[in-house]
Amino acid sequence: MEGISSGNNDHSPGLVTRIVCGICLASIMAPLHGYTQCKRDATGWLSELAVIEASDAATEEKISRLSAVKEEIEQCDGRRDSVYARIVHRLGDLHRNSGDFERAIRLTAEAIAINKSKRPGSQRSYLTHSYYNLGLYNNLLGLPAEAHLYYDSCINIGTQYPDKIFIALMAMEKKAFLYFQAGDYEQGIRISQRGLMLAKSTNAPAYEALLLIQKAQCESGLDRSAEARENVYKAILILNSNQLKSYLPNAYSVYALVLRGEKQFDAAISYYTKAFELNLEQGNHEQAARDLHALAFLYDKELNSPKESISLYSRALELLETIKDPYMLAATFNNLGQVWWRNGEFQNALKFYQKGLMALTEQFQDADIKANPSPSMLATMRNEYIAAALLWNKGDSWLGLYGVEKDTRYLENAIAAYRAGDRMVDQMRWKQQGQQSKLYWRQKTKGWYQHAIEASYLLGSPEDAFHFMEKSRAVLLNDKLAELGARNQLPVTEAETEKTLRMKLQAVLAQASANPDDGRLANDLWQAEHKLNSFITELEKKYPSYYTYKYDTAVYSMSDLQKMLAARGQAWIELFTTDNIIFALTITGSEKKLARISFVDHATTANRILELCSSKSGINRNFSEFHSLSNLYYNKVFKPLNISTRRIIVSYDDYFLPFDLLQKDSADHQSFLLHEHAFSYAYSAAHFLREKQRKESPDQLLLAIAPVNYKPYLHLQDLHGADQSLKNIRAMYNGGAILTGNTATKHSFLQQISAATVVHLYSHAKADSLSQEPTIYFYDSALNLSELENLENLNTQLIVLFACNTGVGKTIKGEGIFSLARGFAAAGIPSTISALWEIDNKSTYHLSELFFRGLGKGEPTDVALQKAKLEMIKGDAYALPYYWAGAVLIGKPDVYQPGHNSSNFNYKHIAWLGFIGTVAAIVFVIVRKQRSRKPEHVL
Repeated sequence: MEGISSGNNDHSPGLVTRIVCGICLASIMAPLHGYTQCKRDATGWLSELAVIEASDAATEEKISRLSAVKEEIEQCDGRRDSVYARIVHRLGDLHRNSGDFERAIRLTAEAIAINKSKRPGSQRSYLTHSYYNLGLYNNLLGLPAEAHLYYDSCINIGTQYPDKIFIALMAMEKKAFLYFQAGDYEQGIRISQRGLMLAKSTNAPAYEALLLIQKAQCESGLDRSAEARENVYKAILILNSNQLKSYLPNAYSVYALVLRGEKQFDAAISYYTKAFELNLEQGNHEQAARDLHALAFLYDKELNSPKESISLYSRALELLETIKDPYMLAATFNNLGQVWWRNGEFQNALKFYQKGLMALTEQFQDADIKANPSPSMLATMRNEYIAAALLWNKGDSWLGLYGVEKDTRYLENAIAAYRAGDRMVDQMRWKQQGQQSKLYWRQKTKGWYQHAIEASYLLGSPEDAFHFMEKSRAVLLNDKLAELGARNQLPVTEAETEKTLRMKLQAVLAQASANPDDGRLANDLWQAEHKLNSFITELEKKYPSYYTYKYDTAVYSMSDLQKMLAARGQAWIELFTTDNIIFALTITGSEKKLARISFVDHATTANRILELCSSKSGINRNFSEFHSLSNLYYNKVFKPLNISTRRIIVSYDDYFLPFDLLQKDSADHQSFLLHEHAFSYAYSAAHFLREKQRKESPDQLLLAIAPVNYKPYLHLQDLHGADQSLKNIRAMYNGGAILTGNTATKHSFLQQISAATVVHLYSHAKADSLSQEPTIYFYDSALNLSELENLENLNTQLIVLFACNTGVGKTIKGEGIFSLARGFAAAGIPSTISALWEIDNKSTYHLSELFFRGLGKGEPTDVALQKAKLEMIKGDAYALPYYWAGAVLIGKPDVYQPGHNSSNFNYKHIAWLGFIGTVAAIVFVIVRKQRSRKPEHVL
């Protein structure tokens, strides 16, 4: 169940007013030009503007009076200079106050166009004000991406003018809060830090305090409580010493949030109470309601005091009803629902969750607890996190009702709510930019998907379980693949059209919310939605890669996967793991089964097996332990699945364990599953099915690379024997090229891989599991993982990374293996053979040559790898899993026959043609061990 803690909203209403108004006569006198044909000069126009703004007239009257001034200038002079731009800018903000965002944005853009020009009378520094306002407008319209862009422009220009730095600082604080709202805490910390450096250097204590508060909020979101506490305490000291009392309630509230995270509940209650009382005293009722909400949340979540919590939430609702803040209202209803849920009152909980959804948008006003907002309604919700929490919590309440009454209709209702909540997770993903923030939210949503899969299991619905497993796994990889596929994005004109249509929809939504009884606005809303949806439909046809990245949230159906499996005679295992439970979905061409396996400490068992296998001495000394654990894992996880199919694809979740090293017989130390099955692995079914189809070519050639030795500054050992092994492999085929020594450069690799289907590389590599970016070494330099992502138009089909821990990389809970193998996958290469640990070079060469022999005979890659391993374990020399189990195939187990049809080609032909045509790609990457003494030569 997901509760929503109240976060501070705008901390600086006074400063916002100053910036939005932007009226400082002294600052704009320098660029004034005469209005010789007019009754008034520039000073007169600006004085009239000041009088209008200072009056107590209603917004509509101010608009009328200022519009008259604008028309008078146009008629008497017609000049478009900074004074006219100032009038237009202010008129735009008045229209924003009236709810006409479309006109507000158009007028502000007109002011920007004037001041961006280099015509006499333009004032570039005033762009800071206009860009800030456009950022504010887009923020209010729920368009954070556009808001960020305008705030960035405000910052870039404002930092160039000393008298505009305060506006740039305010834009930085706004950006930090936007990141906080989106859960993109990493980016929020970065922009806050940048602002802090500027605030200190310009002696701006108010902004320093505000940015410290924002930074502390984001640090608290990432559970960095010590840093957060230090920063918010600094903010409190600054505010007290500079007589900036009006901002103290916000600092107190954030300080209380940090204290709550540290379990200092009495102190947290004290500071929340201080914040509430000060906000009430200053007339900040919205912030006062947030403080009550936060107190209620603490009493419920931490102190288990439902009665006190409900009382505080009710008081918050009374304040919020007068303010009409839809997001805080929805969050409060959500948390009230949670109080009832925790007390087993599931029907009451559902009623409050439904009220929360209704509070979020005027479009959804269905009080039936079975009803959920439609996809089009969800798309217009501007706070995805609150909407997601409400929907997932609805699902949990239906699941709780099923536990009491055993009515399967409740499970169906739960899954419907979970699917709607899943849609909101997609929308959150689109807005997040920082990798660490994406990882944070993937971990946070893991529990949501667990409950959805549990409901699917209880309902006996493998199809629903498949959907939620797919949506939960390897999201970071899928994002990266999608971003690469959409690298070119949209043409400028199309991008502007999309932005304009989205802005129009949000502007009409804002007006409709303020005037729910206006029938004309209802029609305008339908028109705006229709135009945007039609445009998106056209995008799907004209720019499918961009559409897939930005809008296509569907996963492939199970029937799609079954068709592929039936054609290849394979089985699929998809795993979803929690601390003590493994959900295992088994799919073949004709069957689908979902198992729920209780296995305490399964991850610990798997990691210990890997630890033993990755060390030759370790598995020699502790083979009995390995045998016992691998047999335990087999009996707990694989045996219950009852799979007889030879070729099996496994899609893992939190950790990776090669299935072929599991042992069936507790009395037989050689009863590896390798004897019966050829295993390959996939990040997800969506990734597996989405990959590009292999281009057919009459010629598939082998490009083999081995630096053998390296530039001295790389400090790498020579790879004696690598060139001879390459010759042995090439001899199995009719054609192929070898690059060794000083021809095996990074540039040569990057230049030729785009046309290649065979690149066989022996070299050193590093891919640790902690902090270093995975790296492959060539003769002259290193290739980093991030550079692989820039490879385009690859025809490469298979890369092999035997003999080192290139498969491990950065393993982060909930995200699978982030490694060199993943880097090649992100570059569009469908198959990689990756090594989970390093082994000696002699066994590496042997396994490589055995694999290529099978590949040349036309065997699928998984079968060729299985047979190579089986050949390895025939003798005693390489029987230990240390020598063979670390080599795993990730991706499509297709048939590749490099050079098979290339009898008319030889090395000279290939060099002359510059490797034109399809070249089969196999990369062997090798790592040297890091030791204080001169290490034994290993790959």
